Amino acid sequence: MEKLKLLQISERFKSVKHIPGWIKGLGSCSSQIKSIREAFGMTQKQLAKRIKSTQIIVSRLESNETNPTIETLTKVADALNCELIISFIPKIEIDAVVDKLADDTAEKLVNQSVANAAMELQKPNKKIIKHSKEDLKNDLINNRRSSLW
Repeated sequence: MEKLKLLQISERFKSVKHIPGWIKGLGSCSSQIKSIREAFGMTQKQLAKRIKSTQIIVSRLESNETNPTIETLTKVADALNCELIISFIPKIEIDAVVDKLADDTAEKLVNQSVANAAMELQKPNKKIIKHSKEDLKNDLINNRRSSLW
């Protein structure tokens, strides 16, 4: 059941490789603000008035000389008749990250166990080791995911 839930969440939160090209090509916030403002034929002073600020602040926003707050970006978006969308986009699919962490953790734990067994001359065969790694990996994904971190 947990694996299915993980896959559903991973499907919902697609990685950056699934972002449409037109979104990737938008550029920085500062360049977007300037482009949209200019497309409307609006001056920096006019935008400043709409966000109850100064032309100098708008200039700094457009030249990326400041780190605006979300509140400021929201005002600018409203003034430019835009939606401000802030999202967390995974760099890699969530299920792939969890799978890799579980695989690495299972590998490490089983190898430690095999090393201990080998010292006692009870080393299991390769098939049993492989099966143990898969079982542990599945258990980590389904029941003990927080232990991967």
